[in-house]
Amino acid sequence: MKKVKATKSKIDVGQELRNLGALLENNNHRIEAIGEQYLGINKKLDSHTEMIEELSSDMKIVKATLVSHTETLKSHTETLKSHTETLKSHTEMIGQNAEAISKVAIDVDIIKTNVEFVKEGMKKKVDYDEFLALERRMSVLESKINKA
Repeated sequence: MKKVKATKSKIDVGQELRNLGALLENNNHRIEAIGEQYLGINKKLDSHTEMIEELSSDMKIVKATLVSHTETLKSHTETLKSHTETLKSHTEMIGQNAEAISKVAIDVDIIKTNVEFVKEGMKKKVDYDEFLALERRMSVLESKINKA
C-alpha cells in the first residue's frame, strides 16, 4: 500500500487577522447604514404620527360641525313639514274661494240683468219734478177750460 503524504497547509495568522479586520470594517459600514436608515424611518414615522394627530384633531372638529349641521337640518325638516301642511290648507281654501267666486259671478250677472231691466223701466217713468210741473200745467189748463 502506498502511503499518502499528509501535507499541512500553513495558515498565515496575520493574513487571516487582516481579512477578519476588513470583514469587520465592511460589516460596521453596513450596520451604520442600517442605523441611518432606521433613524430616517423613525423621523418619517414621527412626522406621520404628528400628521395623524393633526388629522384626528381636524376630524373631531368636522364631526362636531356635522352633528351641529345635522341638528339644523332636522329643525329645517320640521319647519318644511309645517309649511307643507300650511300650503295644503291654503290650497284647499283657494279651491273653496274659487267655488264661492264663481257663485258670486253668477249672482253678479243676475244683478246686472235685473238692473238693466229696472233701468229700462225707469226710462218710461216720469220724474217727480216733471210730474209736479205737468200737474201745474194741467191745473192752469183746467182753470182756463172751466172759465170758458
